Amino acid sequence: MAARGQLAYAEAGNVVEQAVGSIRTVVAFTGEKQATEKYETKLEVAYKSTVIQGLFSGLGLGIMMVVVFCTHGFAIWYGARLIMEKGYNGGQVMNVIFSTVSGGMSLGQTLPSLNAFAAGQAAAYKMFETIKRRPKIDAYDSSGKVLEEIKGDIELRDVYFRYPARPDVQIFAGFSLVVPNGTTVALVGQSGSGKSTVISLIERFYDPESGEVLIDGIDLNKLQLRWIRSKIGLVSQEPILFATTIRENIVYGKKDASDQEIKTAVELANASGFIDKLPQGLDTLVGEHGTQISGGQKQRIAIARAILKNPKILLLDEATSALDAESERIVQDALVKLMSSRTTVVVAHRLTTIKNANTIAVVEQGKIVEKGTHEEMIQDPEGAYSQLVRLQEGSNKEGVKVEEPERRGASFEIERLDSQTKIHRRHSSSNHHSFSFTTDFGFPGAINLNQTNEIQENHSSTENKTAKKRKKVSLRRLANLNKPEIPVLLLGSLAAAVHGIVYPVKGYLQTKCITGFSANAKEKYEEASQVASDAVSSIRTVAAFCAEDKVMDLYEQKCEIPKKQGVRLGLVSGSGYGFSFLALYFINALCFYMGSWLIQNGKATFGEFFQVFFALTLTATGLSHTSVMAPDRSKAKDSAASIFDILDSKPKIDSSSNEGTILQNVHGDIEFQHISFRYPTRPDIQVFSDLCLTISSGQTVALVGESGSGKSTVISLIERFYDPDSGKILLDEVEIQTLKLSWLRQQMSLVSQEPVLFNETIKSNIAYGKTGGATEEEIITAAQAANAHNFISSLPQGYETSVGERGVQLSGGQKQRIAIARAILKDPKILLLDEATSALDAESERVVQDALDRVMVNRTTVVVAHRLTTIKNADVIAVVKNGVIAERGRHETLMEISGGAYASLVAFQMSAN
Repeated sequence: MAARGQLAYAEAGNVVEQAVGSIRTVVAFTGEKQATEKYETKLEVAYKSTVIQGLFSGLGLGIMMVVVFCTHGFAIWYGARLIMEKGYNGGQVMNVIFSTVSGGMSLGQTLPSLNAFAAGQAAAYKMFETIKRRPKIDAYDSSGKVLEEIKGDIELRDVYFRYPARPDVQIFAGFSLVVPNGTTVALVGQSGSGKSTVISLIERFYDPESGEVLIDGIDLNKLQLRWIRSKIGLVSQEPILFATTIRENIVYGKKDASDQEIKTAVELANASGFIDKLPQGLDTLVGEHGTQISGGQKQRIAIARAILKNPKILLLDEATSALDAESERIVQDALVKLMSSRTTVVVAHRLTTIKNANTIAVVEQGKIVEKGTHEEMIQDPEGAYSQLVRLQEGSNKEGVKVEEPERRGASFEIERLDSQTKIHRRHSSSNHHSFSFTTDFGFPGAINLNQTNEIQENHSSTENKTAKKRKKVSLRRLANLNKPEIPVLLLGSLAAAVHGIVYPVKGYLQTKCITGFSANAKEKYEEASQVASDAVSSIRTVAAFCAEDKVMDLYEQKCEIPKKQGVRLGLVSGSGYGFSFLALYFINALCFYMGSWLIQNGKATFGEFFQVFFALTLTATGLSHTSVMAPDRSKAKDSAASIFDILDSKPKIDSSSNEGTILQNVHGDIEFQHISFRYPTRPDIQVFSDLCLTISSGQTVALVGESGSGKSTVISLIERFYDPDSGKILLDEVEIQTLKLSWLRQQMSLVSQEPVLFNETIKSNIAYGKTGGATEEEIITAAQAANAHNFISSLPQGYETSVGERGVQLSGGQKQRIAIARAILKDPKILLLDEATSALDAESERVVQDALDRVMVNRTTVVVAHRLTTIKNADVIAVVKNGVIAERGRHETLMEISGGAYASLVAFQMSAN
């Protein structure tokens, strides 16, 4: 039951992590209720398991106490028999009973901890299973060859490969490729053809089923894994940054890098311009998954990290896909210099990235169908490469790309909150049982409670047998006879009161000590868990940069303070435990000594002494028993405060609120009136100052501009991820802040540059776009419109294929097409496209763009894009610069402005192409 409960809690935690980690997608598609219901379903399983576990635990404890009390009664009854029949005296019997019962109760106290042992056993099983597991590809395996000098020759020889999570899909069947040292080989082909898989095999994220991957003629399996990865630099299409500073992210490339080396790498990656403008510069926090900076800025930091590593082999997987025209040209020049003496494998869609490669290989259905230089292959008009080039040139007759979408993180604070909530949950869970163990043994009042209670009950029972033979006496008469003993009774009461006061005072002091030592531990445990969470979710980046030891050192550093506090807490708890036993037996001895003196001198009877003693002792012990739960009470208080802070908080933008107006007929007119805006997490940076923009119903407005100019912020404001500092945003002449938020978001569909998919089936991810569910026919129609149906149908499970965590089982283009299908299925009045086709190859882009063109008809559409194909036919093109709209108009009109901002962007684009 403990294992089932832990598994259910883990699944519930995954639901929260997915929902909060993808909060923009959840709120954009009004999926809050869906996520909550799924979370409740998982918790219901955990609740039932915990109830059954508690039931059995309670039954076990109850049976144990029955046995204990029966044993007490039997011991006292048998002791009385020995006194009456065998000549034993009371002292001997009481010594034996007290010794036996104390020992028995001490052993019996282990039973309540069986719960903790069961839960610990279930958790330890999984933990040790993970620890003992020896992965086939082990980053800590020090065996294998280390070459004195690496040349960088790469060869994939007759490789067969399937992803372990998708064994029914054959990726490579006899794939072969040779990359001589110092040369650049570019891989091109349709989305999902296996280009990025080549890079994964070279990095040895996977091993082929058969065939060989060779470096300098030696099979990768025979080389030391950490050493070979240290010679490889990787820049991926979706750059992974850790929740730390820009500086710390860059030095992942080289642990002991100097400031000058970091500065040089930043300059080569064209990142110094935007970093120098940040108030904290290199010490600026990038947020979880880099949400505090734009996509282009993230990519440049990732490139700087790779440059700093100074690798012998360079792997570029769409390394410049997120850059605007000017930045791409400068970074591409830097990469060309970097590639000059290195073996380089480039995966790219754009001709600008690959045209100067020594060899270009066209990958199709897991095989190389054509290879050669650009000039050689372009000579064959019917060749696969020529067809790809014509498709791209047909899309880019007037230029390749215009600008780069800004990636902003509205979800930073929420993700951070989620991270901390998740960490706190794990911390509380993991420590609950250890504290309960300390508690059970730290306050032994329960031993004395049960012992004395049974003695009192059985002694009274013996007296009652004798009383039956006597005549009943009135209470008043007894009271009159007891008048002479009143001083003695008062003295006994005072002694018993002193005995009882020890418990609550001791409990209070120990509670304060425990609370004091654990005050700062929770925060440090959260930081440590954040490090672990980042490392696990970004495991490829950690492995590629051989940063496992760096992560472990950082984790241990974060755990150092809680560890020291834990040792001190143990010393205090142990001292309190020992003192409580000392006080217990000392006071007991003192009270029994006083009692024996009173009885011996005829001041009180045996029964009277024990009546007073047990009455006061049991009361004091009952009160002090609350201190047993001191650590749990402290944790529960902190947890409850944290939870109620969240429950009681009323966010300014509340998606659960039912307040607000609902328009009967939405036309889709959008207007920005004198908008000023700064991100709450970066109040020093003015994003917009007096921005004005009008988008008429049914119009397509394209936003262009330099990286970080605020283009994606326009979309965030329309979606009400944020509210402006001043100014108004109107929908059909109604301020959007007065509209019901969930209804407003139902009128919109958002497709972002980095598509977010949930760890469910393709069918479920597409259906997420429609409130109330969608039919299979609607899902297929949406997939066909997004050019996704063919590749989905080719999968063994089709629409029931699981996409994996964050869609890792699909290529970038496939993920993007599913995200587009999700948006199409929603059938919105307003369409928001934030670099929606950036991850698609030329052919897929053309087909999807045609689909989007059809979807945009009669809809208000806001487009943020690089490529001219996406924006050239827009009704209005607006150039965002310095927080305002610098230019606006149609493509032809803006091109006539000599030296204009838009014409300059196009010029950069054309020169890059």
